[in-house]
Amino acid sequence: MRKMIVILLIMLMPGGALGTTYYVSTSGDDGNDGISPATPWKSLFKLNRTLFLPGDTILFKRGDVWSGADMAPIIPASSGTAGNPITWGAYGSGPNPVLTAASYRSKASDWKNEGGNIWSTGGITLGPEMLLNPDLATNADGWYDQCTGGGAACGFLGRITSEAPPGFIASYEFVVYDHGAATGNVQLYTSSGYPLSFEQGSYYAISFLAKSSVPFQIPDLILQAGGVDITSGMYVKSLRVGADWTPCTLIFRADRTGVAGLNILLGGPTGAPNGAILHLASFSCRQIADRDFFGMYHSANLIFDFSSGNPSTGTLVQSGNLSHQGDWYQSYGDRRIRIYSTSNPADYYQNDILIVIGMPKTGFWINAKNYHTVQNLDFFAMPSAWYGANFTGNTVEHCNAYYTGGDLQVDPYDYRWGSGAVIVRKGESVGATGNISNWTVRYNDFRQTYDCNVTWQNSDAGAKADGIWVYYNILGLAHYNIEFGWNGTGSLMSNLHIYNNVMYDAGKEWSANQRPDEPVETEDAQIKCWNSPGNGANFYINNNIMVGGVSQMLYFGDWSQWSSILTMDDNVYFERPSTFAKVGGISYASFSEWQGSSRRDAVSLYADPLFVSRSRDDFHLMPSSPAIGAGVPVGLTVDFDGGAIDPSAPSIGAFEFSNIVHYSVADSVATYGILPTAPITLDGLNASDQVSAHVSAFDGSNQLVALDANLPVGVYTLKVTGLDGAQATLYRLGARGNHDGTLTIKPASQTITFPVLPMKSVGDPPFLLDATATSGLPVSYASSDPKVATVAGSTVTIVGPGTTTITTTQSGDANHTAAASVDRILTVAPQSPGVLGDLNGDGVVDIADALVALKIAIGAVSPTSMQVALGDVAPLVDGKPSPDGTINAGDVVLILEKIVGLKNW
Repeated sequence: MRKMIVILLIMLMPGGALGTTYYVSTSGDDGNDGISPATPWKSLFKLNRTLFLPGDTILFKRGDVWSGADMAPIIPASSGTAGNPITWGAYGSGPNPVLTAASYRSKASDWKNEGGNIWSTGGITLGPEMLLNPDLATNADGWYDQCTGGGAACGFLGRITSEAPPGFIASYEFVVYDHGAATGNVQLYTSSGYPLSFEQGSYYAISFLAKSSVPFQIPDLILQAGGVDITSGMYVKSLRVGADWTPCTLIFRADRTGVAGLNILLGGPTGAPNGAILHLASFSCRQIADRDFFGMYHSANLIFDFSSGNPSTGTLVQSGNLSHQGDWYQSYGDRRIRIYSTSNPADYYQNDILIVIGMPKTGFWINAKNYHTVQNLDFFAMPSAWYGANFTGNTVEHCNAYYTGGDLQVDPYDYRWGSGAVIVRKGESVGATGNISNWTVRYNDFRQTYDCNVTWQNSDAGAKADGIWVYYNILGLAHYNIEFGWNGTGSLMSNLHIYNNVMYDAGKEWSANQRPDEPVETEDAQIKCWNSPGNGANFYINNNIMVGGVSQMLYFGDWSQWSSILTMDDNVYFERPSTFAKVGGISYASFSEWQGSSRRDAVSLYADPLFVSRSRDDFHLMPSSPAIGAGVPVGLTVDFDGGAIDPSAPSIGAFEFSNIVHYSVADSVATYGILPTAPITLDGLNASDQVSAHVSAFDGSNQLVALDANLPVGVYTLKVTGLDGAQATLYRLGARGNHDGTLTIKPASQTITFPVLPMKSVGDPPFLLDATATSGLPVSYASSDPKVATVAGSTVTIVGPGTTTITTTQSGDANHTAAASVDRILTVAPQSPGVLGDLNGDGVVDIADALVALKIAIGAVSPTSMQVALGDVAPLVDGKPSPDGTINAGDVVLILEKIVGLKNW
């Protein structure tokens, strides 16, 4: 009890909530406890079902990608508190975790030719029927009806055979006298004895036929397990009932694995009209076979050749009249995507084809939840990365988002996607609406966005936005890099801070000239402020760099709303379009015209900011940049890189200037055992500087490895991780714009050294072989004739007289190739061999023995094994015979030299 009281006191102390860290990996399991990297959870659905506490941290494994069946919107179910936010981030090494709605269709077999140059993919492939009595063929088993509560009253309820769709036997009839007060007062539902089993992440299609004497729309279909909705709002439906048999459909995605019941809600003022006679028939519930199904919502985008580094996107033609390469559309009828291509799209776009799945809620969806910090995550190919409504204290930082947006702006639950009408599209990297306060967006890199990189907008009456901070971000290639407006009756927007961002190339986004509401770019801008309440206050836009664009740099609505509340200065502009700013419908061609008319940007500059490399998206400042030290202090302390900011004269843009060095490491190939080298170029140094690079190698898991001659065979990444030399402390490495090198280590070759073997005699003790490999690896031996000698390890055991070949090998390892084998002859003489050179066995060495040796050497006779043992005396090594296994001219000469007394061996 005492221990519990202590714990409670700790929790109640300010800042005392320690929090739990949870881990998530695509290789994990939702059955794990999730509280260690060794036992991570797997699914994003699990996160949505968990009530996290203030101070908790949820970490995604670096290098993992959540896509397809693993991808789902993250919808937090609880809030943090001030000082103890719920933090979402990353663990491990490697690239950021990635959340993506991309579905790959890169194989030729993914595409079907429909004639001419039209190809299609996707659609709905259904699995087996899950309902046990879908057709009511013989009875109504498994189905229950309800007409009770709220004043509901019905006539006949039940199965009839007098009214059925063509091809069917029966239907379920409701004669509705009074539909009651609530939708559930009249309903048809499945029996608990006939449960439906659903699998987390899978898609399902429910359909039936209905007709009513008075047409209406069925209020809802619900699927619940233990009273909890299993769809998490991920569904589309078409439930309009006509006077004749009408197909009704619901497609949904299950957010958990388990059993659930189906309820068709028919009551209430929005349900079956009083006096209506309603019939339902031909029920079906089937799983959609494709785990990467992209047909529930209208797809947002098609991306071609992304892995090539030079991607392109398709052009959505909502009319379906496809005539140019890459034109595409998607039909709500069969949910298939069709594309115009002069050959199979998988062949035409040889790298990859990504279909961006549409979703009304993607990435993070923060609805009325407070104090969440999302950091170190990448969002790729999604309708939106982060969106929030009615919150306080949320932060998005150190995240990347690219190729976002493109969703149709329709009722998210409309099965027909607007019934084929030309619809406006939408999509942002991060956005907010409703009553919001203390929202921070910082240190992010957002690019290639359909609509806006950062936006907050609202038209509801009375909504308030207060305390919005957008700083030290890199924002580019969007229709609007920043867009905001707040114009509901009685609404308020105050304390807005836009500081030290780099914004570039507005209007050059992936969807340029694809907007149904703007077929030709006309309203794009770095910053668009379309409206503001007249009672707004404290708006600051300072220290930003804005470069490039198509239509204008700045776009303001009614200037009278902004003129008294906006402080805007100390910015740098460059590469303006033909119009610098559009204000209240009036265009200002030049920067000076804007200054004179707006009375803003008095000390701002129109000048080249001198980025280190615009082409490599390196937005650090060169030493001669006019943005250095030209900013106004705004109370911030660190820049995009985490470097310290000059408190009195900060630089303009996302990077505080310091002597930045950028590197490029060339690719190289080396051999194991030799110290590898790679050419390195350092940019940003003065010619006289004595600075060199400190290079490190990283393996495929991004683990640091020792860069020396013993680096194992493999492929490594070479990075400059530090600077050495006399002036090294004056410089620091830039975080962007560097080029890492690839180091390939190949196996080293090796050779074997194996000395000649001396002659042995039967009865001699075992002896050791002493061959060596230049690699230092152990060698192996084998004897060709085990009747003469055997080898175990490196020990030779004499067995009998004769000759045998001893072969030594070294097969290599991960770092060495196999060595060429080396052979040596071992001659074993009989135990009482007599006299060497005495080939005729008469006990003396004389001319007769030399004649026998000569006949053997010229092939006139074949030697006996004894003759080989006694006559094979050449060559001499250190004055002693070292037999080579044959009797040849060398042996004849040595025998003659012994006969005449020239040699004695």
